Amino acid sequence: MIIGVDLDNTIINYDSIFRKKIKIEFKHKEKKLVDKISLKKYLIKNNRANEWKLIQSEIYSKYIF
Repeated sequence: MIIGVDLDNTIINYDSIFRKKIKIEFKHKEKKLVDKISLKKYLIKNNRANEWKLIQSEIYSKYIF
C-alpha cells in the first residue's frame, strides 16, 4: 500500500476511488485496468493524457471526501 502524506500531515489513500472510477467508466473497455497506475499507463499509451489529467483533477477534488 502506498500512503501519501499531505503538508498538514493528512493521510489520504485514493485507491478505492480510482477502482470505482475504473469500474464505472472503463468496465467494458479493458479488463487489465485495476488501479491508478494501470489506468494512467493505459490512457497515456492510447494518447489520452488529457483525459488522465481530468480524471486526476476530478478525484483529487470532487471525490476527496
